Amino acid sequence: MFNKAIIAGIGETPIGKLPDHSVLGLYALAAKAAIEDAGIDWSHVDGLITCGSLVDHYPRHALVVAEYLGICEQMKYVETPQLSGVSPFAGLVNAFRLVEEGTCQAVLVIATDKPRTGQSRNDSVNAFARMRHPEYEQPYGLTNVTAYALLAQYHMERYGTTPEQLASVAVTFREHAMKHPKAVYRD
Repeated sequence: MFNKAIIAGIGETPIGKLPDHSVLGLYALAAKAAIEDAGIDWSHVDGLITCGSLVDHYPRHALVVAEYLGICEQMKYVETPQLSGVSPFAGLVNAFRLVEEGTCQAVLVIATDKPRTGQSRNDSVNAFARMRHPEYEQPYGLTNVTAYALLAQYHMERYGTTPEQLASVAVTFREHAMKHPKAVYRD
């Protein structure tokens, strides 16, 4: 049986400095908003893909979130992809597969965190450093910013991308952020 997967609903949470919210609470807010936007009942959700947290370190993150949401027993599939910034996209691709193959009828894909309040700047830097190779990258201070700079430099050399073209991405993101009431930087 072939099912057509769609994105039926989305939900956003507050962002920025959130001392009054837990990470699990933010997951619950995002899930509730997405369920309401989709116009479905919680009982229809039988898959959950979470994107982990830099602040809360649960080894079985999706299972903890399912328990927190009170939907653990109805789950046919739970997962937390460990793919850093691409985790939400990988989760979405997997959710489409799960629905289209008939494993699940409705899969929540949730990504949220609160590093701006949940940990210090040094803890954030250290968390990103731990994602690097412990012998070759971590001791030398490679951070996400420097890693992406290396990727940008490689892209420029390989494809002839100009600094102006890369800068246009940042300008476009800021233009969109100015129109979004929940954006952290709106100028």
